Amino acid sequence: MAEHNGEVVTDVRAKLNAHTPVEIVVMSESGQHFYSSILVDFDDDSFFLLPPRKDKTEIHLKDGEIIKVIYPASDALYQFDSKVIGFRLDQYGGREFQCVIPRKGMRFQRREFYRLPMTLNATYHKVLVDKVAGVKKYSAMGENKPCMIDNISGGGVSVFMNTQFSLGDLFEIEFTLELETRPKTFKQVIKVARDKSPKHKPVHGAYEFCYGGSYEAIEETDRNEIVRFILKKQIELFGRGRK
Repeated sequence: MAEHNGEVVTDVRAKLNAHTPVEIVVMSESGQHFYSSILVDFDDDSFFLLPPRKDKTEIHLKDGEIIKVIYPASDALYQFDSKVIGFRLDQYGGREFQCVIPRKGMRFQRREFYRLPMTLNATYHKVLVDKVAGVKKYSAMGENKPCMIDNISGGGVSVFMNTQFSLGDLFEIEFTLELETRPKTFKQVIKVARDKSPKHKPVHGAYEFCYGGSYEAIEETDRNEIVRFILKKQIELFGRGRK
């Protein structure tokens, strides 16, 4: 996991805070499934979770079940395995699942978001921006051209292409991610933030330039789906690395 800046930590409990949103990964015969939950509170040895949810579906965890918890702290993202050991009822009769605080976990440094190295074919075209009544309007210039994403995050992408851009230029990129339930095509306007061309050789001789850029006007629903995709892939990589 060196490429993800992961390191083993032994002070998981010291990083926990009550009423913190978390991601829960539950394993089944069909694979791993992501859910959202809230870490309600904790004591010396265990913590309590609200029933994990995905969209409108809520699941009940079973005693003895092993789950993976992705926990956002102020300094980093933490990932650890935990065992479900029971539940308690809240004041309304709802369940809060009790889980063991592990001795060890993984800490991942983060700038703003996880970043996932990958190879993903995409297309792009130049974009011009105008302001109409104070609102930015984007218009396409020219036809779509092939490009290749070499890493992606919730904040932006790094792309190989054959068009030369300057810092601050805009282009729209179209790419498809295999989400947990279905493939989804994203169209995002990218603002060029870094020229990485001098540090990269052309990929298979096909691309001359490489730029890092940030999403110019991304919907939070799209950003959340991209981040969830990255988390899923990183957990898969982490699992293979431990075998």
